[in-house]
Amino acid sequence: MSTQPYVIKPGDTLIGIGIAQNVNFTTLLRLNPQYQPNPDLIVAGDTLQLPAPQETKPVQPDFPVEPVTAMCIKKKGRLVMPPLCETKDIDDVVFATGEPGNHFYCLTAEAVEKLDEEIEQTQTLFQCYQDVVSSAPQGTQTWAEIEKHAEQRQALCEKLIYAGVLPAPKNKHQASARAEQLRKEKEAKEKALENQRLANAKVTEIKNRIDYIKAYDHWYGTQDSTDKLKAHLTKTAVPNLESQLAKWETIAKQALPPEAPNAQSVNPARLGNTRETRLDGIINRSGVRELYSINRGIYLYVREAFFERETRIRHSWMTLSSTTHSYRAFTQGDIKALGQAIAQDISEDTVKKALNPDLKASLAKWQAPGGKIAEWKATSSLLRDSDDNTIFAVSAEAQLGRWGMQAAVDAELNPFNKDEHGRADVQVDLGVGVQAALSVFEAAVAAELFLPSDAGYTPCLSYKDANGQTATYSYGSFRFNAKVKLGCFVGVTGQARAGISNKTREAGDDVGILFDPNVTMGNINGQVGFKAGIFGGGQLSGEFAGGVQWKEPQKDTITDFSALAEIKLEGNISVGGGYSADFELYSDGNQLFLKVSAKLVWGIGGGGGFAIAIDGQAIWQLAKVIWQGLQYIDYRLLNNINPEAYEYLVDATYMAFTAVKTITSPANALELVVSAGKSAVDKMKEKREETLNLEKEAIVLAERVINDSTRSGVPFNQLPPEAIGRMLDTLTRTFMFNWEEKQELAICKLLQKSTYSWHKFEEILARMNPTGSKMRGEKALFESIERINAILDNKQQAMFNRWVATLTEVNLADKVALTPFEAYQQMDFIQKRTQVEQQYAALYGNPTSYPYV
Repeated sequence: MSTQPYVIKPGDTLIGIGIAQNVNFTTLLRLNPQYQPNPDLIVAGDTLQLPAPQETKPVQPDFPVEPVTAMCIKKKGRLVMPPLCETKDIDDVVFATGEPGNHFYCLTAEAVEKLDEEIEQTQTLFQCYQDVVSSAPQGTQTWAEIEKHAEQRQALCEKLIYAGVLPAPKNKHQASARAEQLRKEKEAKEKALENQRLANAKVTEIKNRIDYIKAYDHWYGTQDSTDKLKAHLTKTAVPNLESQLAKWETIAKQALPPEAPNAQSVNPARLGNTRETRLDGIINRSGVRELYSINRGIYLYVREAFFERETRIRHSWMTLSSTTHSYRAFTQGDIKALGQAIAQDISEDTVKKALNPDLKASLAKWQAPGGKIAEWKATSSLLRDSDDNTIFAVSAEAQLGRWGMQAAVDAELNPFNKDEHGRADVQVDLGVGVQAALSVFEAAVAAELFLPSDAGYTPCLSYKDANGQTATYSYGSFRFNAKVKLGCFVGVTGQARAGISNKTREAGDDVGILFDPNVTMGNINGQVGFKAGIFGGGQLSGEFAGGVQWKEPQKDTITDFSALAEIKLEGNISVGGGYSADFELYSDGNQLFLKVSAKLVWGIGGGGGFAIAIDGQAIWQLAKVIWQGLQYIDYRLLNNINPEAYEYLVDATYMAFTAVKTITSPANALELVVSAGKSAVDKMKEKREETLNLEKEAIVLAERVINDSTRSGVPFNQLPPEAIGRMLDTLTRTFMFNWEEKQELAICKLLQKSTYSWHKFEEILARMNPTGSKMRGEKALFESIERINAILDNKQQAMFNRWVATLTEVNLADKVALTPFEAYQQMDFIQKRTQVEQQYAALYGNPTSYPYV
């Protein structure tokens, strides 16, 4: 969308700006990705981008070409029937793609004149198409350009449907159309409340922090230190939090009208009603017919309705009663003699015909061009030998595609440059701002492109906020690096796959990439591809190779896209219609998949989706994306990952810090375990349960927490609270039994480095148990705090109290200029044991035979 600058004022917040300017928070983050890592970090005087009001109305189509009518109206003169015995003067001989080589049409001067008029009409339509193609956004285009181009493509579709080039989509049942409209209205209302829900969630978060301070009266340490801490919190922290609370409550109460759209969304239903007034007696056949004219020596394209009228209604395109000579030349493969054989068949026909001198001269020297030979070899066994497997797409969709790419494959008669071997290559435009390479020799068109654009698509994380309401958060950029081959030339599906048989049934749904503004994704039998809504049918064509790429949110430096997953022949599955998230990591048995929304690939108007099986390095890259995303939404319940896949990442994280049998070295242990896959991690878990020795596991865990190489470059504060909670549980549960200095250091480091915010600290405390599952209620949170308190002496306790109190006040851990406590060594560590034993006895009672608390 178009943007306009806004200068940040003192006291502004990003959500406050959004409410004041009537802009959704996710839109602000998408337009200003520099604030995605920390929306609170805005500075007065800096400039951010707001969406600019829409200045132009949606594109409305004109209709420069009327549909083909069954009857032709003479411009002047009377309708006169020529004598039946009169000689027919033949000015041209025309072949139609898809018909046998000995089947051709003889055109009189009048028929040629009508053909010229029709060519002028199709050229007018083609010029409309070219105008849209030439305006296709490229490079790092803005969403306003993408949305505008989608509108232009929709308007073009309406012109082509009205003129009879494209089929009109089937109208939806009235009830289903109404249901879809209600769903869209509900989505619009939900989006309008987005900022209010976000503000209400902030209110709840601040109330929770205040409640914690007021509810927790039992602070470890001397009575004097406890009293001082409570006084500080009451005098400073609580009033500050209450001031913030009042501010957010005011914001939450502000009414927000629905956000005005910056561009109309593409409405496929609109394509079915392109024009209210239609001429009577029109021919309802849609599509284009590819012709080859001998006298002109070029390929031509006319509307299918025109071809139907001239050949089957008016019969102005004559065929012969016998084609004996041309059939003989065709079956014998004598292409050099085919022109003369056609002339001889015409002269011997039962209806007397006379060849135009120019046509007669053309036939005398005419040889079928490479394009026609390729087609005849594909559609007939007469010109095929055992060594030649040339294939050529002849379906109606393929002909439409070649018209759209203005790329007939006749290497001799088209201005394609050929090498010494007769091979020709040319660049053709796919209609989405991408040039594809057409190889005449291989009869294939292929392109490598980034969808929906080079700049990618900004997806939304979906999560549950502090009030349990669904919220979204704009996050980084996805794009699809597509390597695609189209079926417009090669008459098979699955051209992106290596070793595909060229005898596979032809399909042509892939021409939707040229015309349809609502291109969607699909998946059949593990083959990921695209199809177009206006082209019906379930067959997928134009399959993709390539994969999903990710660019993390902008920080201090510009980041490049990195691959998350590659599409492979095996392991890809389709995603049901109920799938609405932009992307999702999920587990299905022992395999991990990345679900991808078609919106992510195609942008505006995209629907459907597919799933890519991922493993190895792709799992590791995606895990880092998920962890970073969790941090950005402050470790709320993330809907972009299903429970099984999330459990895998948590288990893999814990095993990376504790497994010694399979992961013998701490170096890059996290990457090695996450990349190993679900089956390998399940085996590690089984082995651990069989040989569990918690005190030994705690020692290994402490050493790997201290060793920074274990994390494989991932910050502790991005690791999930479930894994951190399990680690702290193991370290504190075995602390008295092991009495290791490294364990105390590891506990201190985990508290300081893994705590990102107050909420994550709460989440960690609530999960301090052997499974990392969340324990509900304040009691569980306080019990975890007391377990940490129990291992500290008075000095350490005072530091820890101050650290917790400061975190409660400032929220983000990087604003706390303190360490949780000082980890002791040698004599200091030994001397505090008596106090810790007393605290353990007070907290847990007398020791039992079981060594762990």
